[in-house]
Amino acid sequence: MLRAFLITVLLAAAPLLTAQEDRPLSCDDAKLEEALADLKKEAEENGGSPRAVRQIYMRYDYAGHRPQAEAWAQKFISMLTDKSAEGNSKAMMNLAHLYLQGDPVVPADADKAMMWLKSAEAAEDSAACIMLAGIYNSQNKPDEAAKAYRHAFAIYEKRAAEGNTAGKLRMADMLFQGLGVQRDADRAVKIYEELAEKDDPTAITELFRIYAMAPDGLPKALGYARRLADAGDAKMAYLMYCELMRGTTLERDEAAAAKYLEAAIKEPRPYPEALYQKGWDAEAAGDVQAAIPFYERAITMGHDRARTCLALILMNGAQGDAGKERGLKLLEESAIQHNSPYSAYELALYYKQAGDSAQSDEWYIKASERGYAPAMGRRGLLHLNPFSPVEWSPTLAYRWWKQGERAQDPTCTRYINTYLYVFTPLLVVLVCTLPLLLIKIQAKRKARKARS
Repeated sequence: MLRAFLITVLLAAAPLLTAQEDRPLSCDDAKLEEALADLKKEAEENGGSPRAVRQIYMRYDYAGHRPQAEAWAQKFISMLTDKSAEGNSKAMMNLAHLYLQGDPVVPADADKAMMWLKSAEAAEDSAACIMLAGIYNSQNKPDEAAKAYRHAFAIYEKRAAEGNTAGKLRMADMLFQGLGVQRDADRAVKIYEELAEKDDPTAITELFRIYAMAPDGLPKALGYARRLADAGDAKMAYLMYCELMRGTTLERDEAAAAKYLEAAIKEPRPYPEALYQKGWDAEAAGDVQAAIPFYERAITMGHDRARTCLALILMNGAQGDAGKERGLKLLEESAIQHNSPYSAYELALYYKQAGDSAQSDEWYIKASERGYAPAMGRRGLLHLNPFSPVEWSPTLAYRWWKQGERAQDPTCTRYINTYLYVFTPLLVVLVCTLPLLLIKIQAKRKARKARS
């Protein structure tokens, strides 16, 4: 069956493999050819390297040499197809990924992707089964998805029985989630605990996650977190720092916490939140110059708050006038390109101080819409101002303040109390007394007319 399926696949792919054979594999750019020499050598040695071939065609495309890029892309597809014909499921999966996502040279093709995924599934590739199940679910085909999950579970179960650790981990994961089999959390936890006894980091991580979500499970979860942290896991080291500083589940220990924080910022894989914490601590201690490198490292790892903090430090003159200009640019980049709610709020404050109320209100609105509670107080006030850029509506004002109160913003709580205990009673009194006042005024007018 597998052989027949692969033959079908190869026949379908054959036109692609020959269409570009006459295209040149080199170009007239001597510098580029020199730069690609080692990759080309790697591409041809030891039966060929698909990884090197893919890098070559992407480099040609980036340099604007489309014919060469397309020729090497076809060579890449041909190499993977040949390996697939030998039963190499990894090659099949590489082709499936290529056609699922596409790239600048090879267009995405859902039909070809499914064809290669099915061939990989037939070759007992568990990852292909899981991917197929996900695709079937997105297509609202639950029966096909369940069948693919069952196939994956059978593969993992077979590997687990042979003593394969990865198979045991994946089988436990599917048992815990109930994918392809009836959910059995107890059996999954037992498998994880057996592997954790052998210091398997993935099993320990899963046990931490499971116990952290369980009622009263945090002490046990932190035991697993400590094991991971002591083994060099930066994220868990930062978690231990937080718990030791908080002093609730664990006894507060600042010295031990500091050691875990240092472990969490170690290269080559520091935890960005730990870098941000180091910058924040340095800034709080009044040493903004020491904070800058920590914030910069956190920014390179995508930390949003660090970008905002660094921008504010620079805008406050940490590096002179040039630093102020760079800080404002960084703040705008964070707010516009990265949709940072913190930077949007800081821009609102900046423009308010600069006397530009229109710009300030615009950024307050954006910060509130991005879920930043401190901006919601001002957003509510804008809904009570008939000249603001948003709709006049006391109801919307209350809703924004209520949302901010749920996020524990004290300003919003104060506005709600004012709204409920001052504004609303006054409004009720006004609504009730105004008709009586009008009647009284009208009566006085009639009396005057009668006397005249």
